[in-house]
Amino acid sequence: MKRIIRINIIFLLGVLLNSCGSKSDSESLLAHKSGESSKLIVCIQPFGNVTAGYLAYVKNSLQKDFSIVKILPKMNLPRTAFVGIRKRYDANKMLWHLQDLYVKRKYPNETFLVGVTESDLCQNRENPQKWKGKLGFGSPDYGIMGLGYQPNSKNIVPSQKVNINSTHRLHSNKKEQLAKLIKHELGHNFGLPHCPNKSCIMRDAEGGNHFNEMTGFCKKCKLQFAITRK
Repeated sequence: MKRIIRINIIFLLGVLLNSCGSKSDSESLLAHKSGESSKLIVCIQPFGNVTAGYLAYVKNSLQKDFSIVKILPKMNLPRTAFVGIRKRYDANKMLWHLQDLYVKRKYPNETFLVGVTESDLCQNRENPQKWKGKLGFGSPDYGIMGLGYQPNSKNIVPSQKVNINSTHRLHSNKKEQLAKLIKHELGHNFGLPHCPNKSCIMRDAEGGNHFNEMTGFCKKCKLQFAITRK
């Protein structure tokens, strides 16, 4: 009887140690609101020639938060998304293309489809006058680094599960910045808005690149995201 009790105590201690791991990662990203983080999957879809080292770094970074991260075979950029006058690709049309791929491939609901390209992205605002005079927003087809929709009652399921990211406007440490950019857009997919905290990954770029100032998700965003530091 004593032997059985001792075994049970050891087993319980092991469970507690595993559930209170010592991992400390300032950029730790995602635990699903349901707590089913172990089931979340990310499929990274390269468009055109994307540097292999960038994809490998992003995969390693995201594997800290998702059970499976896959690098898919590269695809050509969709011609329908090209904005000839700007020589850029429309980010919204890229997202629509990813949504079509999501449905066509019949991904399970716990999968996120992340597009990555080294081409320049842009976004067209419905009311460009609203942005007139702001740095980076002078044109209705202004350049952006990435785009991900924040879920609302009007979103269909695939629009909550896809985002597009470009290395074009990232700085010299592109692989680290790309990982933060993808986490930023995934944050939107999970419902996080932009954050006023200047060091938070969810900070609004406002036409600039501030990734070197972003250290991770701030406490407020982690709480909203149902994340606890490990």
